[in-house]
Amino acid sequence: MEALSFQELAQVVEGCLSSSRFFGSDWKTKALSAADRIMEAGLRDEQLLARLMLRKKALSRAFPGEIWKGLDHAGDIIQQYLIPVDPRSNAYFGEALLSNAQGMIERHELPNARSELTKFKPFYKDSPSNQEQGVMHLITFWEGKICRYGGDFVHSEQYLTQLLRTQPRHSWMLSIVTSHLIPVQCELGRVDGAMHLAKTELDDLERRNSLHHGIGRRLRLASADSHLMKALWTVNAALVTLGKISRPLDSLRYFIPPKAARDSLEKAKETYRALQKTYQGIPNPGKVAKMNCFCISAGLAMISHLEGHLETALSYWKCTSNAAEKCGWKPGFAEMIITYSTSELNLRLGRPTESFDLLERAKHLFQQAGRQTYFVALGTLWLDVVGDWIELNGGCRMVMRRC
Repeated sequence: MEALSFQELAQVVEGCLSSSRFFGSDWKTKALSAADRIMEAGLRDEQLLARLMLRKKALSRAFPGEIWKGLDHAGDIIQQYLIPVDPRSNAYFGEALLSNAQGMIERHELPNARSELTKFKPFYKDSPSNQEQGVMHLITFWEGKICRYGGDFVHSEQYLTQLLRTQPRHSWMLSIVTSHLIPVQCELGRVDGAMHLAKTELDDLERRNSLHHGIGRRLRLASADSHLMKALWTVNAALVTLGKISRPLDSLRYFIPPKAARDSLEKAKETYRALQKTYQGIPNPGKVAKMNCFCISAGLAMISHLEGHLETALSYWKCTSNAAEKCGWKPGFAEMIITYSTSELNLRLGRPTESFDLLERAKHLFQQAGRQTYFVALGTLWLDVVGDWIELNGGCRMVMRRC
């Protein structure tokens, strides 16, 4: 390295930062370790150091079990050295704002996250650089996600659809945005459109042999979710009708979903099971993979629950609880919805004491977490459906229906 000039060393670090966006955690760790060694050998470039810290922050979020050197002072370094003095440095400043907003989202500080994103403006107001435009697209994407996580599906759809129109066909960003737009449309009740969107994008990925890559797995999960949501909307309508006629439902344990719902459940189940096998074969899964495993387990639990396979459903909810633990989440919404669901199952299985104890635990957790819409169905239709089942079977629902 002694024979390389300052500019050449900086280019090597740039290469390390770029290469850390590919492959698994081992490769990313090696790439950033190489950048560390160059910086420690005497490369004095404060902005490059700040960008290195910013990249470490992003990877520490994606792979929380890894040890990333120097993160204790990362926030101070980024704030001190990522100062916008031209369009390029301004784009890096925007990336820092995005990183801050993501941390706020993880702490459930959604209004603060949205406020953080509003701080970004192009260096030259009327002519953003290509790099700044990329940051602006990411900000629009995260604004859509923040709206979704806050239950504002209407504005979430607007942000994501707006961004979708700006993306060229076959782009990586288009597939990512589509995978988030599908569940939003499902929550709004436009399931057929969401299913068509999923099929179109999956067919395109298959033609490009990308179906089993990361984004392909994410879109297949969104497709499975859309079939589950189609069934849930059908069951939801049936339960609303039952509630209106105040019909005693002593035989609720034998409740069979309408045929249209059963067909959708079979399609969802097939995809969830295939994805479950795929994710089980991933070594050292990151945060997103662990969260997807939680979603898959929850999907299979809801399907067994809907089909009336009560003991199987209990087993799947236990798997979902284990998946939540692997995500490292503190007791909150995930544990609440699992506990609430198993309370209902125990009520149907003739175990009133267990059901009551679980319901009390779920109520306590709900007071802390409230409704959350980070995961498709769980904080919306599923929470309502479980409450209907409990109420129709003589119990007391934990939370009122949304409408």
